[in-house]
Amino acid sequence: MLATAQVENVQVLDRHSPRHPLMRGQSPGRRFETVLLDGYTPPRELREHVARQHGYAATLSAYKHSIWDHLAVRTPHFPERTAWLTRQLTRFQILRVEPTDDTHGIELGLVPDERDQDLSPPPLELQVKRFLSLDGLLLLLLLYREAQDVGHRRQAAQLREALHRLGHEWAIHYRYQGEVKDTWRFLLETRIVDWAPGFKPAADAMQRAEQQLLREYDFLARYAPTKPRTPPAQLKGRGERRWRRRVLMRACSLHYEGVLGLAQFEYRDATETYAWLTAHREQIHRHRTRAMELLIGLDELEVGAALDPLVMPTSLYDERRRPPVVDAEEHVFGGQNLFDLIPVRRG
Repeated sequence: MLATAQVENVQVLDRHSPRHPLMRGQSPGRRFETVLLDGYTPPRELREHVARQHGYAATLSAYKHSIWDHLAVRTPHFPERTAWLTRQLTRFQILRVEPTDDTHGIELGLVPDERDQDLSPPPLELQVKRFLSLDGLLLLLLLYREAQDVGHRRQAAQLREALHRLGHEWAIHYRYQGEVKDTWRFLLETRIVDWAPGFKPAADAMQRAEQQLLREYDFLARYAPTKPRTPPAQLKGRGERRWRRRVLMRACSLHYEGVLGLAQFEYRDATETYAWLTAHREQIHRHRTRAMELLIGLDELEVGAALDPLVMPTSLYDERRRPPVVDAEEHVFGGQNLFDLIPVRRG
């Protein structure tokens, strides 16, 4: 609604003077601020007034959209689910394909016979910009939860990753800032890509969140043209509850930023090749760093003394093959690559 009204915050809509065109004819009051900060349901007369204004009918549709029920309850009452899904699948050009369709396609010569090969089915083209709407978000969410419930693990993983990308793009597209951005991150992580409504951040995340918000308050109090009304330490009643909620949402955001910032890794079956690679990870990294510096044109004096060669088991050494030089490497490095500059000996 703020985007439709072309304002940055609800205070502009509640302001007595100059009166925003949306609220002309209405008595002054902090109507929208109460909804935003306290989470109250907008009064019926306010909803109807907004919906009657030219260009604002879509805001009521968004308010009543089924996506919100699916963020409050994992499987809400949704009697029109089948009909709604059918319409949206057609709209977004997604088909529900069953195994017999693959079989028929093979038998009729329309689909290559890859049943004996370990190949995944063709993935969905889940370009997130296609789904930047409440309908698009709900469609992906329903497909994701269905894939989870029936055990389609690969498709569930693909849909989960798409929902995560969509959630981040959503906050950018709709220009979420501050508490709104933190709250959206909380919903994304605990109600969309995962179902964890009881999640609570750790005490250290709560402490860091409050420190961040206090620093932001101090900055606004010092430099912003519109000063904050009351210092956080002096807040009482609703004001204090609002502050606690802001801290909680920021702590959730900090928690998930930390989780996503952890080192990336995966587990694999042990093989001789990867047993050697993992055991010599740091040594290989030092060689690689030095070789990259030589490739970009630094001389031996600049990169430092030569390193002792890597010692590779004979069984692996004999299987080594020089990787082909791709066009970009040919253009930048003149036909050389890291293979040429990292010393390795049979051991």
